[in-house]
Amino acid sequence: MTTTPAQPEQAAPRPLPLAALHEAQEAPHAPICGWRVPLHFGDPEAEYRAARETAGLMDVSFLTVVEATGKDHLEYLNRRLSQRVIELAPGTGARATQLNGEGRMEADMDVFALDGGRTLLAAPPSVGGPYLQALADKYVFTEDAQFTDATDRHAAFALFGPAAAKVLRDAGVPHPGEREIQSFAACGEDGYAFRSSFFPGAVVLLVSRVPAREFWEALCRAASAAGGRPIGFLAFDTLRVEAGTPWWGIDLNDRSIPLDADLHDAIHTNKGCYPGQETIAKILNLGHPPRKLAGLLWETEDPPPPGQKLTVDGRDAGTVTTSTFSPRLGKAVGLGMLRWNYREPGTEVVAESGAKAKVAALPLE
Repeated sequence: MTTTPAQPEQAAPRPLPLAALHEAQEAPHAPICGWRVPLHFGDPEAEYRAARETAGLMDVSFLTVVEATGKDHLEYLNRRLSQRVIELAPGTGARATQLNGEGRMEADMDVFALDGGRTLLAAPPSVGGPYLQALADKYVFTEDAQFTDATDRHAAFALFGPAAAKVLRDAGVPHPGEREIQSFAACGEDGYAFRSSFFPGAVVLLVSRVPAREFWEALCRAASAAGGRPIGFLAFDTLRVEAGTPWWGIDLNDRSIPLDADLHDAIHTNKGCYPGQETIAKILNLGHPPRKLAGLLWETEDPPPPGQKLTVDGRDAGTVTTSTFSPRLGKAVGLGMLRWNYREPGTEVVAESGAKAKVAALPLE
């Protein structure tokens, strides 16, 4: 199993709040989207099987968390985002993207309405500081809207697998439905449980950093009792690729249009104006995006790294965005951003390394 961020690391990666605990367990780490993340805890394939068959617990404290307040913040977000968020009821959420005037992505996120007139934005780690700065400094003028980077105030854990409901019940945590967010008490501190667009099939638990270690250890015990275990990024990345779940900063970037990855659930077609709406409407009504995210089934167990160009009969066909190995499928798999003409399942593409793959529909079966 291998994966590499599509963009270079610009600074020393940030440690997770439980970094010392993970390092004491001799978990190897790697920089992922600006964070130093455990790759595995000794056996990535066993971790992958646990996440699919019992329970897999992952430290996802690299999740970008933004808290929005102020009487105008929802109206402001509704003008900026591709999703209609102004009427979200407390305890519910929606996926959204922020686009520039050309319809290209600036951020990808889940938006959750909380009690007390607050809103929580949860996004992949690459969204991070640049998005927050643009959101708060570049676009807010006279509105009463405040956006606070709460990433460093929280820890976040993702629970995968069919035994997740039992683990949550044993830990005294509610089991949220799709597009729901529920509050709970984590070792005496407030926490939130929600489904995330970026961790397929998982429940994400967002807690204060104060009880983070105690809560993590309680979840580990509950997961172990259910036959599960902690998992690292390698096992998760395979789950993500198999599910066809793209990440902004890895598979998507500031050249991407949401429709490149079929992010229809992030777009409200009747909400009114927002930046990039004209581009999105034109594609939906008159044509198709120039590129399409697709699965790749490699003929080798050692896939080429992300960033390699793909060709068909010597013609540019696209780029590898993620590579990994799937124990379930018994072969290397990946995601690639392909030119429209080469998106059809069964198309054979060749990487710069000479490795060959067949284009496959998502999710990978």
